[in-house]
Amino acid sequence: GWGGGWTRDWHPTAGLAFSPDGTLLAAGFAERPSPPRNNPWAVMPTTPVVQLFDAATGEVRSEWRPADHSPHPLHLAFSPDGSLLVGLFGLTFRAWDERTGRELAARTPGVSFLTGLTFLSGGRRLVTVGSDETARSWDTATWEPGPAYRWGVGKLAGL
Repeated sequence: GWGGGWTRDWHPTAGLAFSPDGTLLAAGFAERPSPPRNNPWAVMPTTPVVQLFDAATGEVRSEWRPADHSPHPLHLAFSPDGSLLVGLFGLTFRAWDERTGRELAARTPGVSFLTGLTFLSGGRRLVTVGSDETARSWDTATWEPGPAYRWGVGKLAGL
């Protein structure tokens, strides 16, 4: 349940999102393994983790890890129908099927950090923004890029 029982070294990130029906809470973490006994001061790399909690009980329903090493998730969002969960992991966004936990897409649109995301058109499009001053749209059926808009005034921090 909520508030205890952690057996691992977890660091919450800024990534939190409730499902549209309010039954699930997605939370992003950076998991840090314990250092080896012979070097307790060793700095260990973190592993990004997204957990889905039952919002009423706090019980973990599932746990997802990116297929490759990524930074920890800073932003998470459910699609309007709750079928997709998308997270921003540094330069990359990742999309999962909420029911199966299967990763559907991992896209790296540029060379700057992604800083915000939102769904449009009833969930048919995803828009991401980043520190490169560009808003990009994505077709959620194919995960192919759509139109992009270069802001040109300053870094975009969110949507």
